Amino acid sequence: MKALGLLLLLSFNAFAVQTRNCPAKLTVTYSDLVINRTLGQVIDERGTDIEAEIAKLTAAFLSTQGTRALTRSMNMSAARNGRCVYRPENSRDTEEKIELYTKGGKDQLMIQTDIAPGGALLRLYAQILSMTPQKVTLSKRPAGMALAIPRHPYDSYSAGGDLLFIGEVRNITAGTN
Repeated sequence: MKALGLLLLLSFNAFAVQTRNCPAKLTVTYSDLVINRTLGQVIDERGTDIEAEIAKLTAAFLSTQGTRALTRSMNMSAARNGRCVYRPENSRDTEEKIELYTKGGKDQLMIQTDIAPGGALLRLYAQILSMTPQKVTLSKRPAGMALAIPRHPYDSYSAGGDLLFIGEVRNITAGTN
């Protein structure tokens, strides 16, 4: 039984992000956001009639529509268990972060940025092609784009909430400077 547990642990680690390859600092820039859902479709998918939740969702959706490009630079705050996490210097005031991790045997980048009041976040998911401490190369395929809306009555997504996919980002890059 111990051998099976060790084998499973080794198998997991073989397919996890090699944290030794994570850069100390990461800059992600994205532009060309394409929203392929209407506000009405997103509200229907959320399935709520609570005014405060609809207001948060509406503010997040409209703010995303107005976003043309965004750049975030963050320093590594943790690298363990096959996951590298980056946060802004003053991360107590925000839930913004970048994570490098493995899902389904593929390395992924997730960037989470503040998008509207009430704790609403914009999340992007991109596939990593290669990574060294000096360079992160992302796939040319569009990145998935989702709104992370906190549950009512919370103003923090860490309390849980819906993740609503609303489109894609056609231009996303990651750098180490």
